[in-house]
Amino acid sequence: MLEYVRACPDIEVVLKPHPLLKRQCIRRGLLSPSEIDDYFAAWNNLPNGSVVEGGDYLGLFKSSDAMILDSLSFISEYMYTGKPALFLCKVKDILATGFNEYGLEAVQSLYEAHSWEDVERFIDDVVIQGNDSHYELRMRFVNDVLKWTDKPACEYIVEYLKEQLL
Repeated sequence: MLEYVRACPDIEVVLKPHPLLKRQCIRRGLLSPSEIDDYFAAWNNLPNGSVVEGGDYLGLFKSSDAMILDSLSFISEYMYTGKPALFLCKVKDILATGFNEYGLEAVQSLYEAHSWEDVERFIDDVVIQGNDSHYELRMRFVNDVLKWTDKPACEYIVEYLKEQLL
């Protein structure tokens, strides 16, 4: 991805690594502490790339045009933006994770990448060209499953609990 961003000065990419990424890479012997620091520095030295560690992610959601993710952490949360997201996976890997019905429906609302070519196609066709064929599917998931509401989540939860318990 770093090389791709270097070769595409017209796009801007923010790498927001999982908080445990550095520690796990070092613990598993995949990268030394200096190698991972050098890798993040390479991202930060790009005119169109950066690394954001820790902190609030809502600003990134707001300013982004799309998200590419390889974990389950932001699948539902990012859908509220209405923007496209690409899940790096293999279908057999998704099914093997033991998703419940909600998780499977959420993942089906996203684009999937099974190869680097899928990532490039997503960036060019969906993000840059705006050919977002999954928009209606995502928004249906947001409205029907996530139940988009103008109320704060805590009010929605309290109302739901009252309905179920009273």
